Amino acid sequence: MTSAARNALGFDLPIFDAHHHFWDLDDGHFPWLTDDYDEHFFLGDYRRMCRNFLPPQYREATAGFDVIGTVHVEAVPIR
Repeated sequence: MTSAARNALGFDLPIFDAHHHFWDLDDGHFPWLTDDYDEHFFLGDYRRMCRNFLPPQYREATAGFDVIGTVHVEAVPIR
C-alpha cells in the first residue's frame, strides 16, 4: 500500500491507520447506512459512506498516502 508520490495535501509521511472499518451492505443490515438518510445526523453529511467499503475502496480512498499498516475494527450490522 505504500506510495512514493506526494498526496494532494502535500505531505508524504508514513501513516499507520490505527482504526478503520469495512462493511458490505449486501451482507447484513446497517441501518444508519441503508435506511432513510437523516439530514440531522449528529456527525453531518454521511451520504458518501452509504456504499460498500471493503479493501478495494480503502485502497482507493488512501491512494497517494504512504499507508504502511492498518488495524481493521469490526463493523457489525444490526443483529
